[in-house]
Amino acid sequence: MFYLPISDKGQLGHGPNISSGKWHTIDFIWDLRSKACVVNADGEYALILSQRNETLNGLSYLRLRSMASEIDTAGYYVESVVVDIDDNIAPPVSKKEKLDYEIAYRAKLDYNECHIVKEQVKTSSLDKETPGKITSTGYWIHNKAEEIIV
Repeated sequence: MFYLPISDKGQLGHGPNISSGKWHTIDFIWDLRSKACVVNADGEYALILSQRNETLNGLSYLRLRSMASEIDTAGYYVESVVVDIDDNIAPPVSKKEKLDYEIAYRAKLDYNECHIVKEQVKTSSLDKETPGKITSTGYWIHNKAEEIIV
């Protein structure tokens, strides 16, 4: 619903930088009625994000993904995730609104979020294969992920 890119230099969207090598607290204070999310970094205001998609049922998860152009062997640590919901009742919608939403949502989905591997994947520092698997269609997935063939 909200998208916050963090650059390789630690820049939060168009906001301030956070440094690597130390822990940071990033707060997301969203309001679906105003379709905005205030982001605070280490207790200081950082920026406001606009809501990217509609939602009928609120937010239910936090998705973290590396934006590296190649396989990210460095990664990042997440010590904990905590959520505090003030208004946990989704506003009522009609069956038609729900159906219209589902049709629009499915039209926007992009199932190709992984990347095609054209050659053997190596880590520069270890010079051995990166942990993971190549799917039957040529996509790299994490070694603990399972390929689902439909």
